[in-house]
Amino acid sequence: MTIRFSIFKGGTGKTTSTVSNAAALVKKGKKVLIVDQDQQASATRYLDIDPEQSPSLYEVFTGVEDVSNVLMWYSLQASLKPMTLNAIE
Repeated sequence: MTIRFSIFKGGTGKTTSTVSNAAALVKKGKKVLIVDQDQQASATRYLDIDPEQSPSLYEVFTGVEDVSNVLMWYSLQASLKPMTLNAIE
């Protein structure tokens, strides 16, 4: 199953909806992958992960890292692919 929350406009609740739904699905025993493609790394920060201290999708897109090296685990046991502020440049 794929669930996607996306819209270009900011402030619409995408990050809150994503993390809240991920938490609910994990509590139901589902495996969850959050792909944070937000240039501000909102979901990454929401989960208390410092986007500047870990490899991210930016490094995957530029060929510096393999996608398997950017997976991170957080307390709800769902994996996350973080984005960094480098993607803005």
